Amino acid sequence: MPSLDPETKHLAPPVTETLDDFSSLLQKELTARRVLVQAYAHGSVADANLDTGIRRVFSSTLHLTGQDRKRTEFTSLFGSSIAAMVRHALRKQLEVTKDLLRKLSALTVFPDSFKNEASTTLSPLVAAGDAAVEEQKQAEVACIATRLDVTAWKEEVNALRLSVYAQLLSIAR
Repeated sequence: MPSLDPETKHLAPPVTETLDDFSSLLQKELTARRVLVQAYAHGSVADANLDTGIRRVFSSTLHLTGQDRKRTEFTSLFGSSIAAMVRHALRKQLEVTKDLLRKLSALTVFPDSFKNEASTTLSPLVAAGDAAVEEQKQAEVACIATRLDVTAWKEEVNALRLSVYAQLLSIAR
């Protein structure tokens, strides 16, 4: 390593310290991105599980009504096709599922065993979906905070660069 000029030797430590911060900041950003990808993967799994749960309740309702889609029991829960109910993204899918659970508990046309079975199928899936949405929110906030840290570091590096440049210019005169 070449020796430093005595006149510029005092400029090196702040630059070295600031650049040394980069590796930990980069690792923090990569970790935040990884957590975000994992959170969205958990959300996709929760969404697929909600779809499956709704399809199970749909099938159970069809079985209960003897495959008659015009009976009140069926139309009160499934006014539209099953495809229309399961094509939503996770947050909307949670709303659809919670609405389905509210209808189930409010309607008296269903036997208690059917209500219990449907509730047992859907309630844990809703809880997992809510947890996945919350995980996504937290991961997004962590990514934003990390981006702010990176921006602050870049501004610090830029200010340091300008300062060093100005000091070098004054030494060169």
